[in-house]
Amino acid sequence: MRCVCGHQVDFMRGCMGGPAPCANLDYSQRLNEVVMLGVAAIAEDSGDELKWDAKVGRFTNKESANMFLKRSYRKGWEI
Repeated sequence: MRCVCGHQVDFMRGCMGGPAPCANLDYSQRLNEVVMLGVAAIAEDSGDELKWDAKVGRFTNKESANMFLKRSYRKGWEI
């Protein structure tokens, strides 16, 4: 299904019981995970194989790669 009306209208139709929006969360969370894994692998750049545990959401064999999976905030701006 192709969205031709804009993502706001597409989202509202989904909220009102219509078809699922084109940008629904069924796939976007997994897509984001794949992108973040790629970023971590490129940033780590040690040449070592990284082992990912999807249930825990962490690299199991290279702790230094896990720092690329979260944001560090300035003091006073933490969540």
